[in-house]
Amino acid sequence: MTDEIWRKPFQQFINHMEDSERLTRLTYQGIHGVVALVEIGEVLAEGREVNPGSSISGEELQRLSSTEITSDFPLLHAHAIMGEWGALECLIEDLVEAWVRFKPEALESPAFSRVKVPLAGFLSMSEGDRMRFLVSEVQRDLKLDLKSGATKFERILDAIGLDGPVDPRVREALYEVQNIRNVWAHRAGIADRRLVEACPNLPFAEGEKVNIGRERYTHYRNSMLAYVVTVLNRCHEVRGFIPVPFDLPEFEGAAGAVNPVIPGQEMPEA
Repeated sequence: MTDEIWRKPFQQFINHMEDSERLTRLTYQGIHGVVALVEIGEVLAEGREVNPGSSISGEELQRLSSTEITSDFPLLHAHAIMGEWGALECLIEDLVEAWVRFKPEALESPAFSRVKVPLAGFLSMSEGDRMRFLVSEVQRDLKLDLKSGATKFERILDAIGLDGPVDPRVREALYEVQNIRNVWAHRAGIADRRLVEACPNLPFAEGEKVNIGRERYTHYRNSMLAYVVTVLNRCHEVRGFIPVPFDLPEFEGAAGAVNPVIPGQEMPEA
């Protein structure tokens, strides 16, 4: 097996993040452009609709666009966060599967040793299906669906020897990201008691819309990138490769954290 097998999940994650960034930037520019075009069109047309055949008048289009700009694109950021968090979950799961194929000795860890498999069915599976089955069973055994943030990922990475320190800034941000993602995925973006109690530092009250502006969205996006590079550098360390230098605003040095646990600042596991 070549290193390409475990590098592929990282590349897929980066591709998704690049696509997501392009879409958000295009939306920012497009909506700002709509406001400007409508204003110009109304001047030229002396108040008439820019496109008489449209079901939305120029005035309504301008109002909707201005509302998005004023509120700082909350729905756009919510959908971006849901997609990016999903891409992060996919990366970790795919990495575990790939790493086990790359280093079969990882199967000797206690987490995999506890897995019970139906022998006949297991032997009839392809190699890829076997790995997916094993990883799925390990996740079930570790009860990862009850874990949140970095803890959710570190438990499964521990099973293949790729766990390690996580910068507290990254850990806190990931914990918030998952809780916000859950609210948008299951509560239509309305803060519930679970979110308020889990993330008391967030400025949202129960029953309030969890609107994420550009600054907070960028913060969360950067935290996910910092965590992914942290995990990538663990792979590099095992392979004897040079670590990837990586810094983003608010997470300087996070990907190379050595002693991230600060007493009194540990995040809850679930």
